[in-house]
Amino acid sequence: TELVRSLPTFSPGFFFMAEVLIRLLKEGHSYIEVPIYQRGRAHGSSKALYPKNLLNVLQSIWKLFWEVRLH
Repeated sequence: TELVRSLPTFSPGFFFMAEVLIRLLKEGHSYIEVPIYQRGRAHGSSKALYPKNLLNVLQSIWKLFWEVRLH
């Protein structure tokens, strides 16, 4: 928890956990995958593929790529 809280993050949505993982790996940390068993949605539908969210993810990928690789 302390490591994650110390990271400078900018992703407001779906890209957040990928950003955290990339930043921690860049700093030399390792990770262990822990399975999470998902249940079906109780109601509503996913908003992950809405144009606004897709654009947000693409912008976050570019910004993180710029910071990690080019800057």
